Amino acid sequence: MHKIILLHLTLLFTLSFTQGQQTIFSDEVEGVKYLFFDICPSDVEGKTTVTQNKEKSSYNNEEFVQYLIDQIIIKDFIPHLNSLEECIELTLDIVNSKYQSLNELDTNCIENFEVGNFHYTQPNFLDIEVIRTKNKQIEKSSIIKHIYQIDWVSPCNYLLTTLEVSDPKEKHLIGNTIDIKIIDILDNGNYVWFTVLSNGAIIYGEMEKVNDHL
Repeated sequence: MHKIILLHLTLLFTLSFTQGQQTIFSDEVEGVKYLFFDICPSDVEGKTTVTQNKEKSSYNNEEFVQYLIDQIIIKDFIPHLNSLEECIELTLDIVNSKYQSLNELDTNCIENFEVGNFHYTQPNFLDIEVIRTKNKQIEKSSIIKHIYQIDWVSPCNYLLTTLEVSDPKEKHLIGNTIDIKIIDILDNGNYVWFTVLSNGAIIYGEMEKVNDHL
């Protein structure tokens, strides 16, 4: 049974890499968890090194992580990389298998999530404060600030249209719209969402509501 599950996940993982998604589905996680790896240039023995960043990772099943390193990252991912001159970081999203159905929740998400302060649970984005009013969403940290128009098109589906960016290199994003669907509300109050990118890749995420105050 264990071997069948690993084979199934291998196929999912390989498919995800070809589509640029880097997503793994697993029944043992709630919501969305994250794995971080440091991939560094060849050592003295000519081998590219792969090390899990345990401090950043929110998923730490050591047996399965080692399987991913040995059978997936080293065999399937690294061979497609160009020669490394410095270390790179690889992030893998571990997503509960039930979310493959992409079913929008049949409930009134607006009641709980229309306004308030939020945080993404992705470790790279923990410093970003999300402030949501009835028609605006502001995402800011010490180095970035994005302002979006938010439009709820159904009780659990909203659109974010980029209005302002702080980095001149991102001005091409102004006017772009992201279609986000809420597909689960967890016991801890967080909600799970997904969006489909223009290249067809599906991105999952989890959002924590900090409070109702603006």
